[in-house]
Amino acid sequence: RRFRTVLIGCGWWGGNILREAMASRACEIVGLCDVDARQFPATLQRVQEGTGDVPRLYKDYRELLAETKPEIAIVATPA
Repeated sequence: RRFRTVLIGCGWWGGNILREAMASRACEIVGLCDVDARQFPATLQRVQEGTGDVPRLYKDYRELLAETKPEIAIVATPA
């Protein structure tokens, strides 16, 4: 079974945590969220190459949560 998983915060720290989640093979990456759209290309490429998943991209975490209905949400935003 794979759990519907989203990442909120696609920067360096979020990418590291996401890499571990993908390595578990227990996560289907359904959404990525960041207020800085420049973070999307590299993270999206890692997800597609690592899992074959094609997550939707969001700038607002509320839309992400409402539309993707994740079972796991990785939050890696700055304090």
